[in-house]
Amino acid sequence: MRYRTLTVSFGALRASERLSWLEEMDRENGASRDLLLITDLDSANLGRDSLWGLVDEVSPVLQPMGWLDGEPIYSKSLTLTERL
Repeated sequence: MRYRTLTVSFGALRASERLSWLEEMDRENGASRDLLLITDLDSANLGRDSLWGLVDEVSPVLQPMGWLDGEPIYSKSLTLTERL
């Protein structure tokens, strides 16, 4: 059986984004609760442009991008594997 896998990167997150939805998602979902990722909200084919699955591994939030307007910029990557 084949499963789709999708890796997404959030490369320029402000502290407010990190502390609100990003860490909340990691805490609530982790690698044990399903997540729906829609890559194109206006798609005519949501089956193709979305993926329902599990995060393969909870990765840390990184701070590789430095600072913007005196505020640290964070990044995070997620890899999801489709659940059928």
